[in-house]
Amino acid sequence: MRTVPPLVAAYLADLYRRLSGADPAERADIVDSVREHIDVALDELEHEPTSDDVRRVLADLGTVDAVAAAWSPDAPPDPTVRRSVTDSPGGIVLVALGGSMLGLVLAPVSLALLVIPLAVLVLAVVASVGWVRKGAGWKAWRTIFVATVPVLLVTGVVTVGLTAVFSTTESVGGDPQPIVSAPPAP
Repeated sequence: MRTVPPLVAAYLADLYRRLSGADPAERADIVDSVREHIDVALDELEHEPTSDDVRRVLADLGTVDAVAAAWSPDAPPDPTVRRSVTDSPGGIVLVALGGSMLGLVLAPVSLALLVIPLAVLVLAVVASVGWVRKGAGWKAWRTIFVATVPVLLVTGVVTVGLTAVFSTTESVGGDPQPIVSAPPAP
């Protein structure tokens, strides 16, 4: 028989305390059932479990509150998970449209301050790296990325378009240059 890892012992003790309002016999059955589930999951590893293995098994099982709520109808529900705006396709479209509108607003300013498109480009690259790494706050990075790409595209297109318009209008009204013609060759 394997010794109970400290993380498992702490998890089961928290579960036991969380179920304090349950019938004592039912409480013991629930904790034993969860212990058996953890033991089976650790036995399936086919090697001595590391602390990372134990953490993974406990994470797959869920929080103590979630497990207690599943077994006890009197337990308060698990707190809702905070959702990101870009969790749905509609949210992505809304954030992208907002980024496009922001790009239109910033485009005239970006002609004078070419730093804005460069700053947005840097922010988009940083956000894409944060999103791809899936670290803490990756949903926020995804939202920033989805918002900054349209800003970058719109400010870039409008800036290039306005630059082309202003550069052609400035050269049209210039002083006419005399036309020098060469005499015909004999």
